[in-house]
Amino acid sequence: MITKDEAWNLIADLNNDAHAETWAQWEAADGDDELCSEASVQQALCFRELLSYNVGVKEVCILYAEMDEDFRADWEAWYQPELDEEEK
Repeated sequence: MITKDEAWNLIADLNNDAHAETWAQWEAADGDDELCSEASVQQALCFRELLSYNVGVKEVCILYAEMDEDFRADWEAWYQPELDEEEK
């Protein structure tokens, strides 16, 4: 199992990649709350897709998020678990 630091570094890199992928949408939002919210969701969806290429990392991150408040804050900001509930 990867360490918490390794997991955090990986998901931080994935979030940076997801942000880069959705940069045009963020730029077009230009501070508009609704458009920023849409850009955030698109970034989270991109993050999730990138995460899916790293087998087992999601489960490890969920475990670390349960044990560490700072890790959880970043994980939830980037993964946006509330999107899972919206799918139901």
